[in-house]
Amino acid sequence: MTFRHLILLIGLLIVTFSPQELQAQGKPDFSNYEYYVTDDGAIGLYKPKGWKVGTQRYPNGKMVFVSDPKDLCFASTTFLENIDPKLDAVTFAGATLKNVNKADA
Repeated sequence: MTFRHLILLIGLLIVTFSPQELQAQGKPDFSNYEYYVTDDGAIGLYKPKGWKVGTQRYPNGKMVFVSDPKDLCFASTTFLENIDPKLDAVTFAGATLKNVNKADA
């Protein structure tokens, strides 16, 4: 009985740790993209051709956003420059949302 369990364990270990066939990832095609650098030269990104890029300054950093020509889809990210180490995450998120709400108004 113990020998049977040992054989099963060895078989399971061989199957689990044997090398798996890896799928190679193809090279990305950047022919439909343009490289964009912000005016201050701090951020560079690839965007689909024809899409718009904008930046917005905040007291604690800057936001970069990209939108399609019809403004149906967008992506944005905020880069932080000044983070007060005394603030916790909830206070910091509230201050950032306050800045975003000011920008929308």
